[in-house]
Amino acid sequence: MFKFLRKTLLYIVLAPLAITFTGTISNQAVLWSNHDTFPVKINPIKAWDWSGEGKLAKIIPPDAMPEIYPHGAVFINDNLHVVMTPYTHLNWLADIIDFHSRIYSIGDMLLELGDYLNGFAVYIWAGAVLRKLFAE
Repeated sequence: MFKFLRKTLLYIVLAPLAITFTGTISNQAVLWSNHDTFPVKINPIKAWDWSGEGKLAKIIPPDAMPEIYPHGAVFINDNLHVVMTPYTHLNWLADIIDFHSRIYSIGDMLLELGDYLNGFAVYIWAGAVLRKLFAE
């Protein structure tokens, strides 16, 4: 199989897809380990601002759903993103990279990189195949 990929140069096309797949699996692992919530490393002032001055924030007390959220949860502005705590899991894969207008996770960065590289991969592959054909 690896000989086929090397001979046909398909690894050029598959590399961006592998990066995108890795980013998807990374984000899904965070969701699975946190009961369909995605932790965000955010300071209280930005959380207050992003939640429409607290109007969109939802707070689940610890006694409401102790089997799912034993230490409570603070949803920021939707039913997915929660404030990161020491009790959330896989925090290093969650949203930790702050660009001021948006907070990215490692998976988000891999998804963006894979999408960017995918736009060039077919052209690079076609050029490499043509170069290989005319060299023989």
